[in-house]
Amino acid sequence: RHDGEYRWILDNAAPLFGVDGSFAGFMGACFDVTEFRRAEAEGSVANDRLRMAMESGRSVGWDWHLETDRTTWFGDLSTVFGFAANLHVGHVDDFRSLIHPEDRDRVLNGVQAALESRTPHSTECRILWADGTVRWITTKGEFYYSPGGQPERMLGVATDITERKAAEESLRR
Repeated sequence: RHDGEYRWILDNAAPLFGVDGSFAGFMGACFDVTEFRRAEAEGSVANDRLRMAMESGRSVGWDWHLETDRTTWFGDLSTVFGFAANLHVGHVDDFRSLIHPEDRDRVLNGVQAALESRTPHSTECRILWADGTVRWITTKGEFYYSPGGQPERMLGVATDITERKAAEESLRR
């Protein structure tokens, strides 16, 4: 700019041709996208902060879209679920299959009750890793509804509490 500030610009143009096919110039527009770029950079930093917080807290966040039953998990998937990634996109049954069989009905009934009562859901349960390892997690989740009142998604967090459960068991013994 004339004042020395650099700005991000999106430029789009197309050539113009006369009736006889000769080049007549360009028609285009420039858009200042500096604020968008700044917001994008801030979003990236916010995502990094969230990822680091999730990893240091041994936690996984999830976003469940009810209409499609698709889920996105992010955070410390290796500690909590034994996955070799920090992002998982799949089906809600991916999570349901990880819940220990003895805890599954209680957890799923609790989620359904939270949906029907429009209240947050929280629970502690065991999960099974693919290698048979049993871990404990605590979960907190909340449903979000459309303006018309229909449930659209559930957002939540799962945190590994295996060490705490082991300490509690040790104290009981």
